[in-house]
Amino acid sequence: SFVNYINEKKRDAEEAGKLAWFNQEYLASFEEGGGRFFPRWSFATHGLDKSILPIQEYPVYASMDWGRTAPFAAYLHTIIPVDYEGVKFKRIITFKEEYTTGKSPFEQIDALTRKFDYSRVLKILTDPSMMNPLSDGSMSITDQMIKAFEELRGIRPSFKKGSRNRIARWAAMENWMRTAIDGLPYWMVTKDCPNLVKELTSIMPDENN
Repeated sequence: SFVNYINEKKRDAEEAGKLAWFNQEYLASFEEGGGRFFPRWSFATHGLDKSILPIQEYPVYASMDWGRTAPFAAYLHTIIPVDYEGVKFKRIITFKEEYTTGKSPFEQIDALTRKFDYSRVLKILTDPSMMNPLSDGSMSITDQMIKAFEELRGIRPSFKKGSRNRIARWAAMENWMRTAIDGLPYWMVTKDCPNLVKELTSIMPDENN
């Protein structure tokens, strides 16, 4: 569980003589966040109150979580190189959201590609279940989407199955929420992703999972 992961990191920090740092970085911020899963995250610090469209030089990636009765969520992200006083690093900006229900894979791709040129997307990271054949033996959600991309836009984006290791994914998200040397977070989210903002703000930890 995530709680066990945090306990393991605490032991590692104590052995390395960095327990004070750990308490400041994790435990203090967790208490301040009232037990929220990502206590360091807030729109005031991690949000961009504007829309952006990445220039062609910046790579764009997509992520998708399938749902038909439950919401289907798709996001676009760009990676921006930053050079601050000679220190170079990268910042992720999540800039577009699709959050809907009741649409087929074909309809979802039609809606997505009307709002952004997916020929710019280098890779689409999906939840693992999207690549499994359906229970009736028909094509997987991913295969149906690939077919839709080809028929609607004449493109064939690269899909990649996301990791099933949720604890590692959560830890990676927490890591990207840290503040960079220029005073801004490594990962920021625009106002055009309201449901992501809501989920990141309200999600609570589950000690058993």
